[in-house]
Amino acid sequence: MIKNLLKIKTTVVALLLGISTAHAQTYCFNSPQGYGAGTTGGGNATPVTVTTQSALQSALTASGSGVILVSGTISCSYMSLLVTNKTLLGLPGARLRNLDQTAAGSGILNLKDGTNNFIIRNLIFEGPGAYDVDGRDNLTNSGGTKIWVDHCEFQDGMDGNFDHKNTADNITVSWCKFTYLKAPKAGGSGGTDDHRFTNLVGSSDSDKPSDGQYSITWQYCWWAAGCVERMTRARNAQLHMLNCYWNSSVAKVALGLGGVTDCYVENSTFANTGDKYRYYDNGTVRLTTTGCTAPPANVGNCPAPSYTHEAISASTALTAITGSCGAGATLNVTSSGAVSANSSCNSNPTCTATVTASGSTSFCQGGSVVLTASAGSSYVWKNNGTQVGTSQTYTATAAGSYTVDVTCTNGAKATSTATTVTITTAATWYADTDGDGTGDASSTKSSCTQPTGYVAKSGDQCPNDANKIAPGDCGCGKVEGSCTDCAGVANGTAVLDNCTRCVGGNTGKQPCSASVQAEEACETSTGSVVESDPAKSGFLGSGYVNTPNATGTYAIFGITAANAGNATIGFRYGNTGTINRTAALSVNSGATAANYTFVINAASATYWVVEEASNIPLVAGNNLIKLTATNAEGLANLDFMYVVGTGYSAGGCVVTGVDDQQMTFSLYPNPSKGEFNINTTENNKVRVYDMEGQLVETIQVNGSAKIGQTYEAGIYFLKIENGGSVHSLKIVKE
Repeated sequence: MIKNLLKIKTTVVALLLGISTAHAQTYCFNSPQGYGAGTTGGGNATPVTVTTQSALQSALTASGSGVILVSGTISCSYMSLLVTNKTLLGLPGARLRNLDQTAAGSGILNLKDGTNNFIIRNLIFEGPGAYDVDGRDNLTNSGGTKIWVDHCEFQDGMDGNFDHKNTADNITVSWCKFTYLKAPKAGGSGGTDDHRFTNLVGSSDSDKPSDGQYSITWQYCWWAAGCVERMTRARNAQLHMLNCYWNSSVAKVALGLGGVTDCYVENSTFANTGDKYRYYDNGTVRLTTTGCTAPPANVGNCPAPSYTHEAISASTALTAITGSCGAGATLNVTSSGAVSANSSCNSNPTCTATVTASGSTSFCQGGSVVLTASAGSSYVWKNNGTQVGTSQTYTATAAGSYTVDVTCTNGAKATSTATTVTITTAATWYADTDGDGTGDASSTKSSCTQPTGYVAKSGDQCPNDANKIAPGDCGCGKVEGSCTDCAGVANGTAVLDNCTRCVGGNTGKQPCSASVQAEEACETSTGSVVESDPAKSGFLGSGYVNTPNATGTYAIFGITAANAGNATIGFRYGNTGTINRTAALSVNSGATAANYTFVINAASATYWVVEEASNIPLVAGNNLIKLTATNAEGLANLDFMYVVGTGYSAGGCVVTGVDDQQMTFSLYPNPSKGEFNINTTENNKVRVYDMEGQLVETIQVNGSAKIGQTYEAGIYFLKIENGGSVHSLKIVKE
């Protein structure tokens, strides 16, 4: 079951000279080993110090890389966040605490699906004590990948201390302590009177990441006083328990395994009461122990992990874990963000690994930078965890996170902090001779920065005429109206509007009032691509959208209407297929409002033509316009969608109003930093749910109401009911 991503022979890291490698341990890693290897967190970002929950939450969700220092004790309410490229460090004694024992109020931090490259070190997580009401854990990884949790102590989680579920994967937990210091509270609705269940991996038999197994390394971890079960309880997992220690005197089950799970236990000590191992669920479990003290019996033959890691004897690990420098928040973190073991822990020979760059580590495609390691006797360069070189210098030509493992002359080893190399892809720029903002596709330059006299937008067919990007009826360099107009009338007044439609004059057509480029649509079918084939020149914007050839392919556009009413909606398209393509248009997920036929136009004077339909009902506010293919050829190539009429503009991708024969309902503003106003002429029931599907509130609205004053920032869903009519609406609280 071991993944085939890593094929490096297992080795042991020697940190002491003149003694066996079985007696050396690293109290303070520079980077994670095991399945979480390659996690770099916030890298070398300038640290910020937080003392409040609001500051902590803002720092964790800020864009870009970040290093965050926690100072003192922060009393927290539950936070559910998506965190990327961050390092969270606790200054000595730092603690995150939530003592709320209600199901809705419990828990400290939930890492949402999509969280990636996150490091947590030297923090104490304190909960209110075990109480089984289906509440939350101190820390929950609900889908984070590339996670390293190091030197943290987890105390008294209400439902658990630290769980992993959903798509969580590639995780290392090192030098962490799990304990229960508060007495459990009985009588919870969940049914377990003593729910001191510390670590769960996988929430059900079917719960697992995309590759089928949760890959987690537990290194130098200690399940201590008060832990009863789940040390760990894992389904569909790939576990490496390395130099760990179980000694709870109230334990019932240490390792509880089920599903398709591999567990390799190496040089660890089992001193707990109760079962060392118990089988759960259906599935195939392989459990192998080696070099352990008082281990459970083996089950099957689980292969050893194939990555390089440090391993010491079980007895030496036990001394290290339980010592003053051992598991828990025992690191020395300074106000500048420097992390080290406390001075009493540094009995081993020291070694320093640093990287010096010959120039900027951010450069244009085709460039390079020379990285030089500090002096040593041997070197191993890695990019995102993959070995790339073994000399003191390495020339980086690819983007990534570079580290170097240095073996010093005293035999000790060290790993540098990551150096991030960023490469900018060269863009194509077009000569803008006439300065009208649109360039000549036949005169280009490739560069990472905009050259003088060049622009990003192409398509100027009149490169020396600032008033035109297309010849029109009169040609470049001539004013329209001095010849036959677009309707074929000599000296007529019809002109092409912004949507390339011939309007005015004797056409009887009004100009379009708003348009949305297809490449800027809210959503298109999976497999849709933005193309800019020169053979189909004349498209506006950066290109056009080509959807897959299949019934049901679609594109969704946003249009804002000042008032409810009927509009004319059209599409500029090209079809060189073998048959006419048909499509249906709907508004705000309603019934079909119009049908379109995109005829074959290969013989047309221009590849791009328009097709439109009238009397499309739009509500006041934002509307989502969905065009869906109704035959197997899919949609035609779409250049843009347009609206004819007054009071229309390009809109967002969230519906802000509902209006049909059964229901009239509006909500504004959306998004909102404060409250949302609801107006209706019907008696409607409104239910509000958060992103996790939890019911926030239910209200009855007949006329007007306000909601959201107390909502936390995030996305919510409204279910609006009136008789047999039901609509769903998304709102955003900023």
